[in-house]
Amino acid sequence: MGAYPKEEYAMTTAQAIETRVVKSLLQRYTAPAQSPTPVADRLIRLTATVAVVFLFGSYLQELLWVSVAVATVAALGFKNNS
Repeated sequence: MGAYPKEEYAMTTAQAIETRVVKSLLQRYTAPAQSPTPVADRLIRLTATVAVVFLFGSYLQELLWVSVAVATVAALGFKNNS
């Protein structure tokens, strides 16, 4: 007989097989580190940013007037309640 019982040999073999299976599954299912189309990703991000800026810019003047109106109504309301 050897220095180790048979259960320890079996457990070591099972752990080795489990480690090998887990490593192969991780290699198979991990996402790629870099996008296959970095230029397309940059173009999409740039287009989305420009669209958001234009959308926000088109409503900025209206939002400014709404905030002035709300501040005026709030100031008049607080003045009459005191």
